[in-house]
Amino acid sequence: MTPPRAWLTTLTVGLAVALGALAGTTGRAIAQPDIAPQNDAPNPYTTIDDWATLPGGRQWGSTGGVDMDRDGSHVWVVERCGANSCAGRDLDPVLRFDPAGQLVSSFGAGLMIQPHGLHIDHDGYVWITDAQGPDGQDPRRDGKGHVVMKFSPEGELLMTLGTPGVGAAGTDTLDQPCDVVVATDGTIYVADG
Repeated sequence: MTPPRAWLTTLTVGLAVALGALAGTTGRAIAQPDIAPQNDAPNPYTTIDDWATLPGGRQWGSTGGVDMDRDGSHVWVVERCGANSCAGRDLDPVLRFDPAGQLVSSFGAGLMIQPHGLHIDHDGYVWITDAQGPDGQDPRRDGKGHVVMKFSPEGELLMTLGTPGVGAAGTDTLDQPCDVVVATDGTIYVADG
């Protein structure tokens, strides 16, 4: 009889090899052939690697939105706290960078689960959608999500649309809002669901 530790090691190695082989064949099976550009127009944009600097060795998470400040030179970013979720993390997901890519302000720690949409309105207010809510398993998600939040440029929460932590429960709730835009007349448009 094989000792339990040796059996577990054999099983782990066997699964790793099987999954690796499966991933390799699946990738080739769904790989797209080279596709020619859809037009011949020149790309006016240039990628600048490592432009934005995050503090203290912080890593980028999934980026939910990018928008320009009213001044036309600062860039706002909402990202998911170095991961794909801010649940249980104490990092600010809302970041403002100067033209040189230096972080000049940040806020929002502990307020969101999955910041998804970002809009800077004509008055400079910062609008964020939080597209996830409680999952019944992680208590750090309770009372958060399924909302649109309006912040001052300094990070003060001014308004919340929807009921935090409650999705699709009536006309006063949202269900996975993914983006928001505010028209110049003040009308708020939310892509919900």
